[in-house]
Amino acid sequence: MILRQSFILSWFCVFILVGCQNKELLNEEDTLILNEENTSVEVSKNMRILDDSENSFDSTIPFTVVKSFNPNEEYIEYEEVQGEKFTYIKLPKSKSIISGKLTFENDREDPLIIKTLFFQGNENIKIKPQNSSEWTSSITYEVSPHSSHTINIDLKWDVNGMQELTFFPIDQTSEVEHYNGGNLGSFRFFVQSKDITLSKESVNEQAFQLDNNELKPEQDVFPVPIWVGENNDEVEFSSKGSILLTKEKVRGIKLSAIPYDTEVDIVLVDEFGNSSLISKGVKIVKDQPTTISFNHDVLEKMYSEDARQFLLIMNNREEKILSDLKALNLYQKPFFTSHQRVIEFYKSEK
Repeated sequence: MILRQSFILSWFCVFILVGCQNKELLNEEDTLILNEENTSVEVSKNMRILDDSENSFDSTIPFTVVKSFNPNEEYIEYEEVQGEKFTYIKLPKSKSIISGKLTFENDREDPLIIKTLFFQGNENIKIKPQNSSEWTSSITYEVSPHSSHTINIDLKWDVNGMQELTFFPIDQTSEVEHYNGGNLGSFRFFVQSKDITLSKESVNEQAFQLDNNELKPEQDVFPVPIWVGENNDEVEFSSKGSILLTKEKVRGIKLSAIPYDTEVDIVLVDEFGNSSLISKGVKIVKDQPTTISFNHDVLEKMYSEDARQFLLIMNNREEKILSDLKALNLYQKPFFTSHQRVIEFYKSEK
């Protein structure tokens, strides 16, 4: 059951140390406002992904929204794992652009407004509609009710950069607590844009086994983050109109216990695509919650910004995603453990 859930999650992803101080900061002017009149956009009443999800997911609550990125067929490679296919991206040697489709499906009564960001590793990458010659850091698009919208896009890829792509569609019409760390808010692909060799050691590092009594129904398979304040206690929230605030200033985050060892990186990003790697290689010890405190400069920066900010929390960076899959295929672990979490930062009322 766990294995199947993990692969469903992987399938859905297909569809759906501080840096950057020396860079010019991105802002609202770097966002392209796109509408359905653009020739790169296709609009339909046929919501294929939502219809397919009814047969693929067991849920008492029907899905009403899809936010997905699908690379074009020429970029797709498959890693077969225990009879199921996992998708990753392989960039042809002659190319430095990844082409694909954004698909947004909205079966709600109200419009859906999505701001789309992409990251190569820890850095924002440029995006453009395929019919355009102008690159931008993000695209904002409104999806009308009961419709499916597909946008043909290009992504500018650095073949010497990190070999992973994160798709981060920010739902600007969601409830204020939507990015609470428990929802699947971003999607990550391994991208092979240079030669790699997966050693036996890298696969063995992913291996672990669990007894039947070690994984309880309430056990988190992926770590869930919460904000913590003084004494590493979870912060409480208050609301001011439509704005969510914390009752005290945060000092860091706490990750829930998971049944295996791993390491995570934490990237602070804002709604315009500015990003900085604020924690690297944080060790997560099996069955123990992990508290991560942020230094004064990071916290001061977070509280000084007006833009919406988020933490992207990721393990198994780059080709370790493939090592994870290969260990699973060899039955060296019970389920796929590569993950990414998103939690939004909120200002305090004090």
